[in-house]
Order: sequence, then structure tokens, then C-alpha cells
Amino acid sequence: MHQSATESNVAGWREGRLQYVDEPMDSVVEDLARYSTRRIAIEGRDVARLRVTGVVFVQNIDGWLASVQATFPVRVERRSDGNVAIEPR
Repeated sequence: MHQSATESNVAGWREGRLQYVDEPMDSVVEDLARYSTRRIAIEGRDVARLRVTGVVFVQNIDGWLASVQATFPVRVERRSDGNVAIEPR
């Protein structure tokens, strides 16, 4: 039996796997805020509008942040208070 994309996304969410297809960065970060103990801030409108497609494992948000920095023209800045900012390079 073939699962629909929606069924697949729900199954992934239950397993701690969040899937995004062509979503703006600010929407992805807002969604991840529900799973992160740290605040993730976006610095700049251009960064907020970047389009994200991929999978984020809620137990490895740091891994996702590293991939964001490697993939997009952004820098992930870890602040002294433990929070994170995604800012333009």
C-alpha cells in the first residue's frame, strides 16, 4: 500500500523527523522552536525568505544548523546565553 505525502509526514513527525519542502526559513525556524530548548533567531529579511527543503531530526537540531550554514549564505552564531542566531554572511 502506498502512503500519501501527508501520511508520510505524520509518520515522520511521530518519529521525530520533520520534513520541509520549499518552506521559508522563518517558518521552519518557527516550527523548530517547539522542539528546541534554545531560541533560534533569524537576523535579516533575506535570511527569513530563504527557501528550505529537507529533513530535520528534532534530536539533532544542531546538525541541521550546521547544514544550514554549509548550504546557505548564512552564519550560525551561538550566543553566550546559549541561544542561536542565523544571520547573513
